[in-house]
Amino acid sequence: AAMVRKILPYDANAVRRNARTIKSHSGLAMTNMFPRDSLQKASNARSEIWSNWDEFSELATRLETLATGLEIAADNGLSPSDGLKTKKRPTKSPANTQQAEFAAMAVDNIFGKLAKTCSSCHEKFRLKKN
Repeated sequence: AAMVRKILPYDANAVRRNARTIKSHSGLAMTNMFPRDSLQKASNARSEIWSNWDEFSELATRLETLATGLEIAADNGLSPSDGLKTKKRPTKSPANTQQAEFAAMAVDNIFGKLAKTCSSCHEKFRLKKN
């Protein structure tokens, strides 16, 4: 987040490393942390995880997809401050559409989507902190 806010200098290797960490905790790795009745132990999880399992699972998968996107786009850097696009969008084919889109995106654009996914999941499925 600090690199996206331009508080720290941009480091593509750090973006890749952090994207891999996020990816390792998303998708199935995330949903596997919440087996049925796991509220028996101390947790910040709300019971809505299990009553809205499909939505929770979709957000976990989206997080994994966006983390993969960050990893793919790391060398693109941040959007230029003038808002102009620096890369031409690639021609799409069904097999590589998503990866091609990520390869053409600036990191801050993907990071914004990833942060919204985290926020959405926490808002719906995590108990509020006091």
